[in-house]
Amino acid sequence: MVEKKLEKSTTKAKGNRNVKKNKSPQELKRENTGKSNVSSFLSLGSTESLKDNSMIRIFEYDSSEPINNRNAAIPTSGAALLQWTKDNMSFESVTSGEEESLSEEEQVQISFIETKKSDKKRKTVVALRQKVKRTDSRKSKIAQFIEKRSDDKIEDMHVQGPFEDDVMFQWRMKKEEEKRFTKRKAKSEVTFVEPSDPDLLKQESSQIITKKFKLGEKRSRKSTMAMKKEAERKAEEERAAQKRRDDIFQKALMKQQQEKEEEVLRKERNAITLAKIRSIEKERLDKVVEEQKKREWNHYLACQRVPWVTRCDQIFGYTEKSKAALEKTTLEEVTEICGVIMELLKQLDELLFYTSPNETEKIDKFKWSKELLRKTQQEILNETIYKILSDYRKNLEIDNLEFGEFFFKSDYFTIFNWLKLDWPISMPNPRNPPPPNVEINFSKFDLNIIFPLSLTGQRKIVQCVHYQYDHISDSCSSFKAPPVPDYRKRDLIESYEYDSLVKRKYLYESSLRAEHLKNVELHKNKHGDTKYQKQFELPVVPLDENIPDVPLQDLEPTPSEYLDLADDLKYERSLKDMQLHINDDHINLREYYVIGGIYQIYLVYHPPQPQPLIKFNMTVNTVKPPRKFEHVPFYAKFVPPTAPWQSLEPQKSTSSTTRSFKSIRSRRLTAKYASKSDAKKGNIFDPNEIQKYKDAQERWAREVEREKEKMVFIGFQLPQDVIFLERPNVCLWNEKDKCWTSSDIYDTDYEIQSRKITFRTSRFGIFGLVVRKHLNFPYKSWDIRPNRDDSISVTLNGPKVTIILRISENKIQIENFEYRLSNYLVGKGLQKLVSKEFNLARLIETLRLSGLDIFPEHDVNCYYFATVEKHWSMSYITYYSMARMAIRYNFCSSKWNMETGRRSIVVQMREYNPKETTSILNPFSLIHVTPLKCEPLLCSDEDAFFSDAAPAATKFQPNLYYLLKSTSTVTNRAKINMFSNTTVHTLAQFLVHTRVFSFS
Repeated sequence: MVEKKLEKSTTKAKGNRNVKKNKSPQELKRENTGKSNVSSFLSLGSTESLKDNSMIRIFEYDSSEPINNRNAAIPTSGAALLQWTKDNMSFESVTSGEEESLSEEEQVQISFIETKKSDKKRKTVVALRQKVKRTDSRKSKIAQFIEKRSDDKIEDMHVQGPFEDDVMFQWRMKKEEEKRFTKRKAKSEVTFVEPSDPDLLKQESSQIITKKFKLGEKRSRKSTMAMKKEAERKAEEERAAQKRRDDIFQKALMKQQQEKEEEVLRKERNAITLAKIRSIEKERLDKVVEEQKKREWNHYLACQRVPWVTRCDQIFGYTEKSKAALEKTTLEEVTEICGVIMELLKQLDELLFYTSPNETEKIDKFKWSKELLRKTQQEILNETIYKILSDYRKNLEIDNLEFGEFFFKSDYFTIFNWLKLDWPISMPNPRNPPPPNVEINFSKFDLNIIFPLSLTGQRKIVQCVHYQYDHISDSCSSFKAPPVPDYRKRDLIESYEYDSLVKRKYLYESSLRAEHLKNVELHKNKHGDTKYQKQFELPVVPLDENIPDVPLQDLEPTPSEYLDLADDLKYERSLKDMQLHINDDHINLREYYVIGGIYQIYLVYHPPQPQPLIKFNMTVNTVKPPRKFEHVPFYAKFVPPTAPWQSLEPQKSTSSTTRSFKSIRSRRLTAKYASKSDAKKGNIFDPNEIQKYKDAQERWAREVEREKEKMVFIGFQLPQDVIFLERPNVCLWNEKDKCWTSSDIYDTDYEIQSRKITFRTSRFGIFGLVVRKHLNFPYKSWDIRPNRDDSISVTLNGPKVTIILRISENKIQIENFEYRLSNYLVGKGLQKLVSKEFNLARLIETLRLSGLDIFPEHDVNCYYFATVEKHWSMSYITYYSMARMAIRYNFCSSKWNMETGRRSIVVQMREYNPKETTSILNPFSLIHVTPLKCEPLLCSDEDAFFSDAAPAATKFQPNLYYLLKSTSTVTNRAKINMFSNTTVHTLAQFLVHTRVFSFS
């Protein structure tokens, strides 16, 4: 009833204006009052303000309908106008397809403004009706939302979708991360406005208000034109977007055609370059085999007693003969035998370095020879030491009739033996204090050993041998490198073909996805909301030539982006497969290595000594086979006492006296013994409690020292001819598990002035000094340039050591070292290696034993994360191209190389003739190398930002060799053609093993 009355009154108020003349003054007054109410309501502001403040949504037109038709459809007066207003000016109009209940609520609001009869009753009815309608509307919306969410599949952003493979999932996660970063960056940006004059601000604000008021009156007339312009703008944007898509597609087609033309040239020239590389490698290998045959023939003619390294029968005969004559062999002869064995081991390492991995029979034979030689050398040394200590009265230096010592040093090992002479022991006197700890100090060997009180040294020998080499680490399970991944076995042509198959597979799978989505859309249009029963499943598509070709598509990610991400994902998986996981207390020899030799420190019992027979002028020896030492069983497990902070905590004081005359003392103790948070808060603890806590800490420290004194204290000087890139840690060889371990080593300390390292251990054994391998990476810079004598100088500038080399033919000469280390870590340095020449295999072994490992292996990035490995086949062909051009070009590192990703190399280059003094003034140019092409860049190393833009007239070249060949002069090309292939091979192999692109 209320609605009908209100509608009736509204219809009369907005009826024909001609009826006004026949009405009474009171009726006209009431009518004018109603009109003023309606006009005041409609003039509250613009249509947008009505939307925001009154929650009345202005009618919405279909943008596709012409403007004239829209204006013609609006009634001009009467009930039709009111009905049109009901249908089009509600919260949710009929034309927009929303609920009709809210339009009824709006009708009540509009009618209520026009009349004021029965205000209280109408307000109550309207409020109740609105409450019911809002509740029903809210329930219906919630039901629709729940139904919609139940029908749709809720997808987790961090879960791989049904249409995604691993690469696409990673691409989507990457894009989501970029969006989040952009949003965070936008939120963090703040715009600062300079303060203005207050009077000017008031004037401007008043003008703005007046302008907005006037605009509000005109906005109703301009709304139609605005909607028309908006529709035209959207149509224009759609046409522009379609044009851009068409242009991109056309460019993609043109690029595809260009890539096909470049592919032919790429395969042809890369094949020529790889053939040249293989011919250089074969030529060098043939020379090595020829040199080996000449040395073998000369060895045969000389009739030397030393066996030939490739003859297993001669090596076996030599070892058996050496062991058989050991009883009459002197210590100097033993040193000579060890020297021969060490030289044979080095030659076997060189043979293993140059032998192809496919020649498994040769490799197994060389490894067998190495194991036999090492075992023989160890047996000879142990037997010699046993023979010396079997008559210590004759062979040892006796001091004060209490201790005996023996010392011998050679180029391969150092022997030091200490024993306490066997004298009768007196009866113990309980009144005497306990004897002091047995302490061994030997200045020649710079060794300090302190026994615990449980070891008296009676009838015991300390046997110490320092081997200058490491003969046990390669028997550890973590020493062997993991298998080489497949991507390092492909050359550049095979890698390109593999990448093309990956792109073809991606395009084919994308077409299958698009076809499935099209079928789903057709099913939806035909059957409505019924679910499409056929689920999408990607078929198993092998990477071969049978992958179907499909037309070019507009995809996200693009095939190139997909390939880059797939390559990175495969690289990360290969690193996870190669990474070695061992126990926490074991030393991973893929990440660490032992340098400075090994220290064998044993505690053994006296061997049987000869007993002299005075009457018969002869001695009697007691022989107990086998002739080896009996080790003293000793193990002192370190059990630290419970720390006071784990069981005792000082209590806060609540008495008033603490905060008065004891406040100063309590604050001082709190700052020293309480936690940092309590000290910052100003909490004051009871001084008595603090004193108890202090006493408990002191007792705990004394108990810890007593526990440490139960172990053996050992200290020795670091080797002088070895550098340490960091402070070394002590490790212990676990004979049972065949591995190095950090357990049973405690309280390691460094004496900087004397260059010593000290530690405590729970047992005797074989000790080593271990450091991380990759401490001289990444390189700050590197440089390759020719010399006047056609040799090549190479400078590697690392964060801790800089090494300068000269390469000529198959020899590599060390010119100088520069250290950025303390004297404690350097010692005498590596000056003994300066001016010496090595082949590549011998150089790698020598530098690693000296503590400078600049030759990372293929699994280095499993443990070193500062850089990533560059695309291997691309890097390999670029190393050889640099080596071929190094006789007339100067190459050096670029700061942009590390930032361009795995599939890109950036290097600086310039023409350089060492015989011309002005060559040093030539500017550097940037060269950009990818698996697909090589081109110069417009930017330089001095620019603030990197750009991969190339000069406009640049012709396509597939690799660095053809790029430099196309731009070099005739004289430079002639010099390059005459350059020695042996030097090229040596330089290229040096670059391959140092991998300067991946570590700079």
